[in-house]
Amino acid sequence: MRFDRLPFLLLLLVGCGEWVAYDGTPPSGPGGGTLDEATQRRLAEVTTYDHLAFDQVLARHVVRADAEYVLFDYRGLLADGESSLLLDQYLAAIAVLKASQLEGLEQRLAYWINAYNATVIQGVLAQLPAKVDYQVSEENFVFFDLPNGRYGGEVLSLNQVEHGVIRGDEAHASFIASDDATRDVMRRLHQELWAGAPVDARIHVALNCAARSCPNLRDQAPYAYRATGLAEQLDQQARGFAASPNKGAGPDGISVLFESYALDWERTFGSATNFLKNHREAGLSGINIDRFLPYDWTLNIVVP
Repeated sequence: MRFDRLPFLLLLLVGCGEWVAYDGTPPSGPGGGTLDEATQRRLAEVTTYDHLAFDQVLARHVVRADAEYVLFDYRGLLADGESSLLLDQYLAAIAVLKASQLEGLEQRLAYWINAYNATVIQGVLAQLPAKVDYQVSEENFVFFDLPNGRYGGEVLSLNQVEHGVIRGDEAHASFIASDDATRDVMRRLHQELWAGAPVDARIHVALNCAARSCPNLRDQAPYAYRATGLAEQLDQQARGFAASPNKGAGPDGISVLFESYALDWERTFGSATNFLKNHREAGLSGINIDRFLPYDWTLNIVVP
């Protein structure tokens, strides 16, 4: 089994975000902005949250390139003062709002998916004023390991969010490398998120790490994930990813996500093969399940 750009053993150790690196200076600090005390008090009292500011950012700057690829207009966002403000306000709210205060698994899961995706966008934006290598490489700096995101008062890296909080994978490198206090935080947040329910492997079609081979951002309303209709949104994403021959599954192979997270797919669907069978119109017909697609590290940016 051969991978064109990344050794197989490395794939088993990394997460989606760790395959994407950007040339330039890493983000200088977590969060997007600050909120006044009255707004913080109001946020501390809410039990539902619809992520409307992030939805507007996505609606304005998500661009479908073709049948398979959805790109993001990062430079357009930088030039759009209102959208930049909306993203800052959204991240500032997420920095204060605790997922645990939201009622129901759907509310909490939508929180973490959107918070992750918004933090990735912010991380890419931080690189754009400098030189950007559109064809990312292993040598470039990877910002996914930096603790540059604030989530309900906790400061975590993107990999800690994905693998510690959402997946609860204590064998992942990002969890092992964390100090004891941060591990305890990740354990607590993971338990608060799922409340004993099993991890839903469809998170892997919703988390977007800004590479072209990563599952797409949503390009239809609602653009941000919401508790109401979350299952339908995740199923839409699952069907779209499974139907994409260059991203999900096709005659040349299937995504390495099905190998790297085999246990997640097994726990939710019995196997990655069952997931594909259930989410592709043609089932397993026309795909090569014995090969893995090369991972395209190209930044999912709209290039002028």
